[in-house]
Amino acid sequence: MRHLTTALAALVTVVAAAGADTFTNSQTGERLEGKLLGTTTRDGERLLIAKLSGRIRLLPAREWRAKREGTTHGETATPAANPPGTSDARPAYAWPELIYQGKPRQAQWLQKAYDAFGAKIGLIDGKYYSLCAIDIWESIVARKVQFLAYARGGRTHFAFEVGPKTRGQLSGPIRLNVGDCCLVSGKVLQVIGDDAVILDADSQDRQLMRVKRVSTQGIVDGKYWHGIVIAVGTYRYMSVSGAPRTILDCQPAPKERHALSREQFVDAIRQGVRLAVCKLERGRTPTTVISRAEGKLTEWRYELRCEPID
Repeated sequence: MRHLTTALAALVTVVAAAGADTFTNSQTGERLEGKLLGTTTRDGERLLIAKLSGRIRLLPAREWRAKREGTTHGETATPAANPPGTSDARPAYAWPELIYQGKPRQAQWLQKAYDAFGAKIGLIDGKYYSLCAIDIWESIVARKVQFLAYARGGRTHFAFEVGPKTRGQLSGPIRLNVGDCCLVSGKVLQVIGDDAVILDADSQDRQLMRVKRVSTQGIVDGKYWHGIVIAVGTYRYMSVSGAPRTILDCQPAPKERHALSREQFVDAIRQGVRLAVCKLERGRTPTTVISRAEGKLTEWRYELRCEPID
């Protein structure tokens, strides 16, 4: 609520016209419909204040564009004024010297890294996690994702809609490790209370994991579940036979994300978070497949590539 109050105090544009505004992510192409309420700045970053599905969200202007009545709001728009009663002069942040990937990093490198990745790091229970590929996973889930498990080398394959009679296919990881953020699917082996399940993930070695902090309403043993999760640790699991096992402990990736402060970004680098530029690369030649539900389809192979920054 404190963040929302600060944002509303710094509004420079209030939308009163009827009709929906269009928000487009310049990196993933994702489009959202809602209302542009205004713009603000926080920790030196310009944000769009948007009302989406009845909820207020702050969208980084360097990633999102809002189009309304021929006017585009985003990275190139005039920065918002500081909240009333504050000075227009903001002192520059004094970046400490940090070691990243074995190299000392100076203020210029750190500022560029913060601008690119400040909103792509998650803070969960005091620990930081890289979310560099989360925009890609979210864009796939939004495209009527399907799961083709145990195909070709035991890897999970995600099929997703690309266009009319056209779909893409992307392989998931063979095995998740602590710190990974990924789209997973699998069969529910056990429902634990109101907020956790034991999942038998569709992967080469049928990796078991607990997914916590999820609603179990309507979920029963044997039902399939999928979602974007972060592997945050391990969990001691007692199987039905009574044998103890150590399995992966996961929770859903945050749906609403905000840029870290510079101080938090420094803490994340010191904690060892790895930064990477992630993108989907499409193969050169499509194939024709036959779907029972949709008939003949054109299918493109995609590969998720994440290049660590230097």
